[in-house]
Amino acid sequence: MPVTKRKESQDLCFVQPGRHHVLVEQRRPSVKAAGRIVDTKGRDIGSHGGIHRFTVGQRRGLGVATGKPLYVVALDVVENAVVVGPRDDLLTPARPSAT
Repeated sequence: MPVTKRKESQDLCFVQPGRHHVLVEQRRPSVKAAGRIVDTKGRDIGSHGGIHRFTVGQRRGLGVATGKPLYVVALDVVENAVVVGPRDDLLTPARPSAT
């Protein structure tokens, strides 16, 4: 089986690496709707071909260049927007432990 030749993974083993969007698009064609890429202040800085192609924390493949590294900090599914910002915008306060 071709799957047995792959390294251990936490990913979907039956989908070719980097092709997850194809599986999602086959199952749910409506996700291919184009949308905006915005900064954390809501300013348009680009566009995307489907919000399902992005993951919070992603840095590569954003399709925008601003001269400084940007990361996906949020996915706004209501507005179909990908929100990007500097790495520090990925930081979140620690949750108190449940005792």
